[in-house]
Formats: sequence, structure tokens, C-alpha cells
Amino acid sequence: MPQVFDRIKVVANADMVSKVKACYVFELEGGEGKYYIDLKEGDGQVGEGDVPNKPADFKPEVKITMSEENMLKMFNRELAPATAFMTGKLKLSGDLSKALSLEMVLKSAREQAQKKSFHTSASQLADAPPATYDNVPQVFERIKSVANAAMVEKVNACYIFQVDGDGRMFYIDLKEGEGQVGEGDIPNKPADFKPEVRITMTEENMLKMFNRDLAPATAFMTGKLKLSGDLSKALALESILKAARENAEAQAGKRSYHTSAIPKRSYYTSPPQLKYDLYETIPEVRERMDELANKRLCKDVKAVYFFDLLDDEKFYVDWKNGAGSVGIGEPPMDKKPDVTFTLRKEWLIKVLNREVTPASTFMSGKVKVMGDLSKALKLEEVLRAAREADEKKAAKNA
Repeated sequence: MPQVFDRIKVVANADMVSKVKACYVFELEGGEGKYYIDLKEGDGQVGEGDVPNKPADFKPEVKITMSEENMLKMFNRELAPATAFMTGKLKLSGDLSKALSLEMVLKSAREQAQKKSFHTSASQLADAPPATYDNVPQVFERIKSVANAAMVEKVNACYIFQVDGDGRMFYIDLKEGEGQVGEGDIPNKPADFKPEVRITMTEENMLKMFNRDLAPATAFMTGKLKLSGDLSKALALESILKAARENAEAQAGKRSYHTSAIPKRSYYTSPPQLKYDLYETIPEVRERMDELANKRLCKDVKAVYFFDLLDDEKFYVDWKNGAGSVGIGEPPMDKKPDVTFTLRKEWLIKVLNREVTPASTFMSGKVKVMGDLSKALKLEEVLRAAREADEKKAAKNA
């Protein structure tokens, strides 16, 4: 681990500080060590231990907790940050926008290492870059080489890529047979066919993403990638791109150093078209959350959520203490929120009624989330389970 942060020290300077303006703390699970990247002022500082020259109550913008093994894999680009987060291998708390800026810091460190011709190893950041794509059709020609029955069985999804600005469309159809990849409309599909995932990007950003100059999660979070459909299937797309890269690298005699980014489960799925009683008002939302509260739930969730509504009464949900509670206004001093959601009541109700996905609401700027993101995901899991229970009950009584 020290080697990783020694390399990052090289790119800590006033220019990077002006771009990032954040402090990151990395804690190794089990108390095995702590590191920091402080890009708040001056020329920045990077090192091991507590962040020096900070007041006792100082809090970093981002805190990341991982095992040493997984942290090395992430820095070596063998584990995608989004995958690490979704599968629970990376625990993150703080400002998500600042967390995304970290990728820029790591990218700069890798580029600097490559310029200085550092030798690579399993524990280093840099590696020989694979052959790059020069145009979008080339991407899909390469993906054709890995479309087969095994990949169809693994993925079972269809992807549409729309090039923003020029109307071109490409597809990766891995729904049946040996799959098919190409340009234009998907052949042999009914008029009302809908793909599992639709992605819209400019050609420039699409090439950057396929060439790994732009992380998919970063593109998604910053609005450079517009996505609709099933996010769990969207994440599975990484396995296709990885296979295509490895195939190209094998032909070029190069070693691949990227691993699959398929999470075991996703909390963000497409809104199902089911009929059940919908929330119409915020009091109904509070009432339902209060009904769900019990000691067992609090023991499982261990979080206080604050809903900072912009056009209705603010309220908090305490699923952390005792048998839980729900209250109007800001939480009391002894119930500091683990997660704060800032949004209009319309969007909270739409999310809870599954008219929109939490991911799309976040990506479109309709909701701001601050705090422990793993706790935010836990809230979605609980509410989804409650909604499914309501649907089963409604179906039984129908």
C-alpha cells in the first residue's frame, strides 16, 4: 500500500488542489492501516496515518474502507470502483461528487508513472495500455468476436447505444442463440421490442469510455452517459467489454488486467409495471415508514435518514435506536443522520412508487445524497422489500 500512495504524492500539487478541493481517508479493514490524500490547500499532502495539521474535529470529504487486498486490486484497475461499491467490497461515506474526483487523481498518478517508465507488477498502478479504439464501429466489430451462446447465457440482455448528435445507433443483442452485434435497428425483433438497457453518449465520450479514459461510473454520475432500463443489466455490460478487450489483447500478445464488473445483486432495478396502492402524500410516506420500524429492522439497518424536503415538511426516519421512530423536522441532536436526502416531495413520492429509479433520480440531479451511501442503499432495499410484500398482499386479496 505505501507504494500506491508514494506514487500519488508525485501528482499532489497546487493545480490538483485547485481541481479537487477535497480530503480522502483510506482505512484498511481490521485496523491494518490508514492513509490520506489531502488536496484541500497549498500543494496538498499524501501519506500514512492521520491527516497532519488538522483540528480535532476535522472530517474528510470522503472516507473509504476496504481490505488491503481489494484496495490493491482497485488501484491496479483489477476491480472497478463501482463494482467494489455495489458488492460491498468498498464502503464509502461522504460527498459522492468528491469521491468521483478521486478517479482524476489516480488517473494522473498512472499517467505520470507511465511517463517515467515504471516497471509494472501485480501491486503497481500502471500497466501497458491495450490497443485503443479509433472509432465507434470498430468497438462493435471487436465485440462481435465474443458474442456466443456462453455469453448469451451469462448476460441475457439487449443493449442499444445511441450516438448523441448524429443519430447513429448500435446494438449488442445477447438474448438468444449466439447473439448478434451491429449497427442500426436490431434485426428480427417485433415492433414493440424494448431493450433492457439504452445508453446515449456523444461519440467522443463513448470512445473515451471504451478506451478506459473515462470510467463508466464517472460518466454516469457526471451526466456524460444517459442510461435508461435495468441498471443491473447495465453493470453486466462490463463483462462483455472485458471479454472483447481480453480477446483483442490476446491477439496482440498483451496481458489483460481488468476484471469483470458484474455485481452479485443490484438495488436499482427497472420499475415493474405492477398495480398496487400508491403513495400520494408525504404523511402517507411517514406513516408507512413508521409502520415498518421495529427492533429487528433497527438492528439490521442501523441508520437515521433525514429527508430535507424543499417544498414540504422535513422529516427523519430513525431505524437505528430502540424500536425506531419517525418524526417531523430535523432529527434531535442525539440522532445525527447517517444519510441526508434533499429533494422535492414529487420526486420522493415517484421514487417510492417506483415510477422512476433512485439511480435515474440521482443522476438527473433531482435528489442530492450526503452521508453513508451504503446506508442509502440499505434504505432502498428495505423499501423495495416492503413494497413487494404490499404487492403480494394486494394480489392475494384481489
